[in-house]
Order: sequence, then structure tokens, then C-alpha cells
Amino acid sequence: RNSRDHRLWPMASQYQGKPYSDVLTIDYEGWLIKQGGKRSSWKKRWFVLSGRDVLYFAKNNEGLALGGFSVFNARIVAYTEREFAFGVATSGRTYNVACASKSEMDQWVQAFQTAIAGHSGAPEPSGPDAVLSVLGLASPQCVAVAESVVRALPGVAKVVVDAEASSIQLFGHDGLPSATVPAAVEVLEDAGFIAAAVEA
Repeated sequence: RNSRDHRLWPMASQYQGKPYSDVLTIDYEGWLIKQGGKRSSWKKRWFVLSGRDVLYFAKNNEGLALGGFSVFNARIVAYTEREFAFGVATSGRTYNVACASKSEMDQWVQAFQTAIAGHSGAPEPSGPDAVLSVLGLASPQCVAVAESVVRALPGVAKVVVDAEASSIQLFGHDGLPSATVPAAVEVLEDAGFIAAAVEA
């Protein structure tokens, strides 16, 4: 790693080696089988509902999140191509997940509906102000580096990284300054990623 990357490394490991329960308020958690964003394959992920945010991990209670999304203005939708499955439709994407049983699915649907109902009036944008396509989000450490460099840019209020979809969503306080998206592409490329704006 070059010296510029090295300065970002302490931020990349902010959750590493710590139980996420030490840094998150957990409303509901457990295993779900998630369909990939670009690939149709399904993988087992540990999901955590924390306020309005949903994070998913490769393992429970350790490591950095592989990705996440907000339940703001989300809704639960049917998914009929797999047993005990449903979708969480957000402004940017529908996340399809499957459970091990009908009772487990009912519990997860209720948990998501509670989170949606509890945060539907929160002062958060209904969708991202910009979406970046980013190649190189190959590990939790890479995800954290990408998030940290983008979050430091002027006007960025929230960053949502989806490693499986190779995308980063940017939310501004009241929109994004015109220079923020090209600056995000530049700092990501300086950190060793391949990035491009796909939506603004």
C-alpha cells in the first residue's frame, strides 16, 4: 500500500476486532439469505437493524459491514421465486432476502415494518443525490477506506456502500455541491479504486 492509503488505514479498521454490538444500537438481528445485486446468487448474511439503517455482515458479531441501506420510505414487497422470501424495496434498489421458515419470515417482516413505520417521517432524503460505480470493494477493509474518503468531502451527509453491487450512494444535507461527485471519483481513484458516476 502506498503512503496515501496508509494514512486511511486506521479509519478502515474502526470495527475490526470489535463486536458490532459495541458500536451499534441493535433493534433486530439474525441470519438471512440475500440475493446479490448484480449476480443472481444467494448468500447467507448476518443482518442488523439499527434505527433506520440496515447493515449486513459475512459473520455475526464481528468484522465490517459488507453493505447496507436505509428503510426511509421503504416498503415490503412479495418475492415468489423462492420459498420464505420477501423484498425490501428502497428508493434505489429492492433487496430480496429469504428465511429458513415461515415463522422466521413473519418475524423479519414484522421487524422491517416496525423499522419502516418508526422512521418513515425522519428528515432524510428519499433517495441518493449521486450514485458511483466503484470497482475494488473486495474486502471489508476496502469498503471502509472507500467510505471514509468519500464521507470527508464537503456537503456529504451520508454514504451507503454496497460492496456486492459495486456501488456507493451519496446523500447531501440539501443536495450535493456540483464539485462533490467529480471530487469523489478523484479521491476514490487516488485510493486505488476504479470509480465513475452513474447517477447524479
